[in-house]
Amino acid sequence: MKKIFLAALTAGLTLNASAQNNVTFGIRAGLNIANITTSGSQTNASINLGSRVGFHIGAIADIPVAENFYIQPGLFFSQKGFSTDATNQSSAEGKPLYLEVPVLASYRIKASDEVNISLEAGPYLAYGLGGSGTLSSGNQTASGDYFDDDTNRFDAGLKIGAGVTFSQHYYVGMAYEWGFVNLLKDYDLKDYDNISVKNKNLMISLGYNF
Repeated sequence: MKKIFLAALTAGLTLNASAQNNVTFGIRAGLNIANITTSGSQTNASINLGSRVGFHIGAIADIPVAENFYIQPGLFFSQKGFSTDATNQSSAEGKPLYLEVPVLASYRIKASDEVNISLEAGPYLAYGLGGSGTLSSGNQTASGDYFDDDTNRFDAGLKIGAGVTFSQHYYVGMAYEWGFVNLLKDYDLKDYDNISVKNKNLMISLGYNF
């Protein structure tokens, strides 16, 4: 038993050291095409507001765990929100900025000696750092902090994407995020009981792997 334990411990330490030696890092930046989805239980309706263009910038780590399979944690600044032109000459816009931590499972497919394809999926956690909200009606405009007393700063959801790496360094990719957290802490309207507001976001990224 002692020999088996020592052999397993030695193998585990060797594997851990090998994985640490093979960890690589990269930077990512690009566009967000963000939106929110609103739904209310009594109306059984879903309202898709207009999208707005934001940005994301951050860094990732590639941690090998098996052949062609990696765990990819990241840290990003990500601007999301919405923008819409409503009827009766009213419009609204939200520009929240999040600190976001995705942890993705990434599978690699070698298309050629110079091209690798990656398929990625996993959860993300996010915290709202700040941002503004603007509401215009006619000639009147009101603005304020996006994360007021009624808006959750915390968000979490699912991220799925794919990318292509050229010459082991240059990365181009796309991903989509579905938020699972209701951004409204407490919201009660006569016609919209238990209204729910959630983030969604399309990401287009360029990057460099070191």
